[in-house]
Amino acid sequence: MKIFLLGVALLSFLAAQASARTIDNITIKTLGIDSGFPNKVFITINEPATITGRPACHKNASWSFVLDLNSADRDKMYAMLLAAKHSNSKVMIAGSGTCHSTEIEYVHVLYTK
Repeated sequence: MKIFLLGVALLSFLAAQASARTIDNITIKTLGIDSGFPNKVFITINEPATITGRPACHKNASWSFVLDLNSADRDKMYAMLLAAKHSNSKVMIAGSGTCHSTEIEYVHVLYTK
């Protein structure tokens, strides 16, 4: 039974990763913090008109991604986002394939250009 449950958990994880999206060569349009959602940074990007690869859980059209500041190294990602926003630098963002309760995909990877 334990092996079966481990297999189901692994397949669920892989399915989430397969549905995650990566968007390259974009700029940060908006960064937002809402006191109703502590330790979260909401991100809007200047993205192409056609959006593909969003996970099914991402249904919020107002925001592109959300960054959870409670996770390891997220303060460094937040600093990178602030620097990229203010310098209008290009970035690559990869989602986690999972969403916050606001139906926005979490950031998993961030690179500056």
